[in-house]
Amino acid sequence: MAAPLQIDGRTYPQEPTSFSLDKATPPDKQIQLPLTPPTTDERFSPGSDRSAVASALQIFKQHQDHCLIDPWTSIQLKPTQYEHFLSQLKQHPALLSHGENKTRFDYDPISMLLSVRMPTPVHDFFTAFVADEISKQLEAISHRGDSSAEFAARIANGGCARIFLKEDNPDRDDQGTRVVHRREPDAQFQHRDAEYPGVVLEVSYSQDGKDLKKLAWDYIQYSNGDIKVVIGIDIKYSNTKEATLSVWRPRYIREDGEELEILEAEERTISQVCHLLHGHGAEANLGKAFRAGDGSFDNSTNVLCLSLDDFATDEISTNRHFGDSAEVNISYKKLAQFLNRAEEMQESREPTQGSRGHGAKSKRQTRKRKRSSSPFDQLRSADEAERQNQEAMAEERIDAADDDFSSGTLVETHGQQPRRSTRQKFGEA
Repeated sequence: MAAPLQIDGRTYPQEPTSFSLDKATPPDKQIQLPLTPPTTDERFSPGSDRSAVASALQIFKQHQDHCLIDPWTSIQLKPTQYEHFLSQLKQHPALLSHGENKTRFDYDPISMLLSVRMPTPVHDFFTAFVADEISKQLEAISHRGDSSAEFAARIANGGCARIFLKEDNPDRDDQGTRVVHRREPDAQFQHRDAEYPGVVLEVSYSQDGKDLKKLAWDYIQYSNGDIKVVIGIDIKYSNTKEATLSVWRPRYIREDGEELEILEAEERTISQVCHLLHGHGAEANLGKAFRAGDGSFDNSTNVLCLSLDDFATDEISTNRHFGDSAEVNISYKKLAQFLNRAEEMQESREPTQGSRGHGAKSKRQTRKRKRSSSPFDQLRSADEAERQNQEAMAEERIDAADDDFSSGTLVETHGQQPRRSTRQKFGEA
């Protein structure tokens, strides 16, 4: 078993780790799951389904043991391997619980990548500040007493709750068996009567592996345009403090001779967005910076504009007249202020090497009393003893050098079917 990774001082974000069946798992990323090893005839070689599933479970175990330090780790899994991984995960309750409640992961059946996120404090604090600002403005609209109030009151911040993107091309012949896209965005806002959130926020920080353009395309395409706005914020890494904002929206194209519209994901400039909402706006480039490389505010007069009907599918928002005042507006200056605050929060928690930090904490001297075990702890101890007994019995049947192990299904259920767009699209899957 590889020794735990020891990190002195503050943990710096590293390059994203990628697991591939064509490459051996790096030794420093290997963590053996304490699961029952397979019998000799169940052994699997690198590149097999069992090897891929085992590697995926290693990543989840690393996350559970707080040994996964990369902000973005991924592994190649075919859809059948992914389903097997979920089924194997279910067989290990502790790991399943951690996977459902603590692990943020995405699966893309097209690229066949399972990605596990471990965001930094800067990432999470910044996301929280932006989401809170949107929530505050929606709350203010909900108290106006006009036609927009009830609509705004039915919009909720969904945080990083999982999203199953199920809307593929209608002419595909494998609709009943295909694996859907699973996404856990950094923030999302959803109307109570809609199946999908209308607005999604994704933040890329510290080279965490996110392809914001591809994420936006997936959100819009595989929700059939019901996700109407994808906000992508790219916080640059390493020797620059630059941070940029991009906005993607659905675009529908009708081609001659085609019955169905073609759905595309179009990146909009801030000037285009503001012009669509109220007929004016300053000039802005795609992916315009709100903080410059030296840390100063940039393009401070630019504003991120979200109309109220952006927050729900057209099936709900069409023919509603909210007025120009029913908007959520966040200036680039405020975004830069949020980012500065987030960095200050991380510095208080995790001072950089050579820095004393400035976070206050208690100076009280105390002696910590050991917590008495609860019935749940006792049950876990009994389960652990049984597991160790099973492992000992298994080791008697196999070669001592066989360190491979089998692994476990997370049954992902969907609730009732809220309203969603009935618009059909045409194009490549």
